[in-house]
Amino acid sequence: MAVVVLLACALGLGACGSGSPKATNSSSPPPPSPVVKPTGPTVNATDTQGTSNYAFSPKTIEVNPGQSVSFVNSGQTAHTATADAAGSWDSANLAPGQVFTTPVFTKPGTYTYSCKYHKALGMTGTIIVLPA
Repeated sequence: MAVVVLLACALGLGACGSGSPKATNSSSPPPPSPVVKPTGPTVNATDTQGTSNYAFSPKTIEVNPGQSVSFVNSGQTAHTATADAAGSWDSANLAPGQVFTTPVFTKPGTYTYSCKYHKALGMTGTIIVLPA
């Protein structure tokens, strides 16, 4: 029993310090990610409980050449903002709170997009780039 007490004391003294920082608990959460704020025209990807409430808001947005559009996932589930024109732009998975900004639009025209996960539920939208 004396050995156990001495071992415990030795371990306790070894942990006492010389002013060195204590080890952190490996199960503590990581620091929060910096908040990215959208700039310029913004579309919210939203959802509410139920399958008929997935939407982009506004559904149609007008921008000028030289502008981009930021998508903010203000919903509770993951979304994407994906151009319907193949290879144009794709946000990939946007977790709630994340922001994606498109490349700058240079040509006037109508650009449609959707959420890959919820397109069949009507989560689609349109960007209209006005004439210069």
